[in-house]
Amino acid sequence: MEDGKGGKRRYVPLNETPGEVVGKLLRKNGNEYLFYDSKGKPFQDVKKSFIPAVERAGLKGVVFKDLRRTLATMCTLRGVKPKTLQNWMGHESITMTMKYYMISPEYHEQEEIRPL
Repeated sequence: MEDGKGGKRRYVPLNETPGEVVGKLLRKNGNEYLFYDSKGKPFQDVKKSFIPAVERAGLKGVVFKDLRRTLATMCTLRGVKPKTLQNWMGHESITMTMKYYMISPEYHEQEEIRPL
């Protein structure tokens, strides 16, 4: 990603699923853009387009940052290591990752005791 969080370049790997989904959406929509307005023009600011999408979906209290939190939570639940998550999230320090995006320590304790 160019000009990512903090204006720094970073690489976030994707598995095959996002590529397949994006390809299907592009073919289905018949548009060269994945995110576009009613005239077929690309959105200039995805964050501004997010609010109307949330409203159309009938969701309450959902903000753009929730996308990052959801990704981090899903990664944590699937065992992605904190250092890897830190890199993907673009945090300068592991403290930021642990403070804002990690799920409760109690959850981890339950998961770690389960196989024993």
